[in-house]
Amino acid sequence: CTFRNNTIQSWGGAVYCRNNRARFVGCTFSGNTSQIMRGGAIYCSGSQVDLVNCSFEDNTGCALETFDCQVTLTDCAFQHNKGKDGGAIRCQADLDPLATRLNLTKCTFIANSASSYGGALYNYGIQATINACTFTSNTAGQDGGAIYNYRSSPTVANCAFIGNVAKGAGGAVQNLYNSSP
Repeated sequence: CTFRNNTIQSWGGAVYCRNNRARFVGCTFSGNTSQIMRGGAIYCSGSQVDLVNCSFEDNTGCALETFDCQVTLTDCAFQHNKGKDGGAIRCQADLDPLATRLNLTKCTFIANSASSYGGALYNYGIQATINACTFTSNTAGQDGGAIYNYRSSPTVANCAFIGNVAKGAGGAVQNLYNSSP
């Protein structure tokens, strides 16, 4: 499937998921926009979402935003996405931090940008596993050029961080408030 140039005032420029299960395989999300910067391509709440071999390019409002979800991404590519917190992905636990999970395997993050925190990835109170991923040339207007962790302690293994930039702290990764990756 291709989701291109979709726009919404509120959440989920192309897709909105709430309290369900969704699986996307080989999909392209390009040029989608959330005008309030909440999930330019996909917004999910209380859902289980699996994405395999999907690409996210030039989405505004971050490419993927999740609240209280279990999300698995495998072989996905994020390039030139923009958001406030998390240029590519914003993942937050609100009601159920123990059940909120993010699993990234073999994903690439290239030239994503956040006006505030986490050029590629913003984690808030979640459990995450980030394995064999590459973060290249992502930028944050404040902290965490590639990844910003707030009350999150992801397991990060076999990843490459190349040329990421933060105007504040943590050119590649910023950890705050009980974060210990």
